[in-house]
Amino acid sequence: MIDYNSIVLSIIKKHVGRANSINQHEVADEYILQTGDNTTARTVREAIEVLRFNGEPILASTQSNGGYFWPANRAEFIEWADREHDKAVKQLAKIKPVEEAIDRLFPGRKVQQALPGVLERAG
Repeated sequence: MIDYNSIVLSIIKKHVGRANSINQHEVADEYILQTGDNTTARTVREAIEVLRFNGEPILASTQSNGGYFWPANRAEFIEWADREHDKAVKQLAKIKPVEEAIDRLFPGRKVQQALPGVLERAG
């Protein structure tokens, strides 16, 4: 029996290059057509994250009509990686101002930062 993630991967592999991307709802619809089992866009996103952490090069485009795709070339990866890096830096940058607000709201003992040095390394 083929598992959920393998089916999602096979669907995305048919969409080579950014111009041929498939959005999460379309992946879910294709999964339902192939298996007869129900799924959701959220479950598709979760599967894609697992697949990426397992080394599958599933890329995504945020352009209009964007979605997930299998890379056609290294340039598509570089564009995706740059965008992912920028998003991560912005997410990490939120920590300091929120921490400062918490310090103003709740003065006194501070909790050790869970991710020491991350902000310095991220930039």
